[in-house]
Amino acid sequence: MTPENQPGQDVKVLGTPVAAQPCRANAWTRPWSRLRAAVSGFGVVLIVAIAGLTAYSIWDSRGEALATGRKTTETLAHVLEAQTRHAFMSAEQSLINVERMLNLIPRGSPSRAADLNALLVDLAVRQPHVQAIFITDRDGRVIHSSSGAAAAHIDTSDREYFKAHRDRPDRGLYVSRPLESRVGRGTFISVSRRLNGADGAFDGVVAAAIEPDYFQNFYTQVDVGENGAITLFLRDGTLLFRGPPSPDAVGKSFAGEPLFSGRLLTAPSGSYSGSSPFDGVARVFSYRALDGLPLVVVVGVDERQLLTGWYGYVKTASLLALIVILVTILLTGSLAREVGRREALATSLRDSESQYRYLFEASPHPMWIYDPGTLAFLAVNDAAIASYGYTRDEFLAMNARDLRPKEDWPRFERLLSSLGPALNSSGVWPHKKKGGKVIQARVTSHGIAFEGRAARLVQAQDVSAQLDAEIRLRESEQHYRSLYENNTHPVWVMDEQTLRILSANQATVDKYGYTQDE
Repeated sequence: MTPENQPGQDVKVLGTPVAAQPCRANAWTRPWSRLRAAVSGFGVVLIVAIAGLTAYSIWDSRGEALATGRKTTETLAHVLEAQTRHAFMSAEQSLINVERMLNLIPRGSPSRAADLNALLVDLAVRQPHVQAIFITDRDGRVIHSSSGAAAAHIDTSDREYFKAHRDRPDRGLYVSRPLESRVGRGTFISVSRRLNGADGAFDGVVAAAIEPDYFQNFYTQVDVGENGAITLFLRDGTLLFRGPPSPDAVGKSFAGEPLFSGRLLTAPSGSYSGSSPFDGVARVFSYRALDGLPLVVVVGVDERQLLTGWYGYVKTASLLALIVILVTILLTGSLAREVGRREALATSLRDSESQYRYLFEASPHPMWIYDPGTLAFLAVNDAAIASYGYTRDEFLAMNARDLRPKEDWPRFERLLSSLGPALNSSGVWPHKKKGGKVIQARVTSHGIAFEGRAARLVQAQDVSAQLDAEIRLRESEQHYRSLYENNTHPVWVMDEQTLRILSANQATVDKYGYTQDE
């Protein structure tokens, strides 16, 4: 509505108020003609304005719908990244445990083979995504395996993971392409580490066979809509898993796709729209490369599904615009509703900001905000004050470095240099309370905008009691295993359903005369 026709003002025609028009003979119709012309012109302008506004609103709402879809896929990708990382890192930890056991058991020990095989079985059973864990010698022959005699002396010297460790002494954890099992049917993904002898020379490989069906089942349980898809790639573009399943594509390279030839080269995570190379469906994708692992998780949601509500909005907005164009009164009402909608969005944003501040203040976990440049504290919640013992003024006079023992400052500086705006879980850190008491705190943080400048929001959770409990649990397990292994009476563990003996101590072997394998 222009200033010329605001309610309560004289209607202007060519800049002169009607009330001020002089009355002239044979010219009394001119104001009405001019008014009709003005109304007609205003109607044309109004029709063009409404058409433009409708087109803009439709396009803007489409962008909002797709932006919402991107946020959804980003959240799912983050969750799947954490789950996938946990699965692969737990497998790596098992390999590290095997390495330690190899160094602890003397090579000439008569129980070395039995102890190692029992360890491999125990580690494999504890992890549902692991088919088997095995050890090869320097020539590639399997010498110990959780699969038992079926895997004995299998030659793995032609496997890519064996060659990778044999030829590269500095090679760390290696994740392979899908491989055909030589023990049973099906495929697996190997996660492997190099073994070195006492002289530092290559002495074999310890590897875990990851079960593809575990990830297939997990991915299919995640709700990404009717035509959504979840995929796990190697960093070089090789497909490892996909939900829904695409058996013919597993193991193939998609290195030529824009994700691998362009996007991953510039950013380890992000979102984009495009057509799937598997089925051609247009989707909104979010991807995350796993830090420290050669893996990429990609989540895609069908673009048509995201725009389902938008299609309805297009029909409604177009019909409304047509009615408004034909009936100018309804046009005014429609514009008022549009303004109201924008005001409601702004109000919602203000309410959201207020709620965010409330969640910060009311959080039961210690939280604070600091300046990434100076490390000075900018804000701190009541939980942090109560937990650490400093007053608010004392907190705000300190910086993030002051909460840490001095010996941890170099490590803290290295962490700061690697932090980006994304959510970061930096693990467990020692923190100092007022008075000098040191606790173990699990720290997560992410970049935010605070009072018009870049800042970082941190949440700390005291896990000292949890860590102590884990230590006591490990000690208890070690004590139990010692009692089991060193018991002078026969003791064995049996599956209550199949009645199959799963493990037996040395006293059982000595008394009954059977070997461990028997």
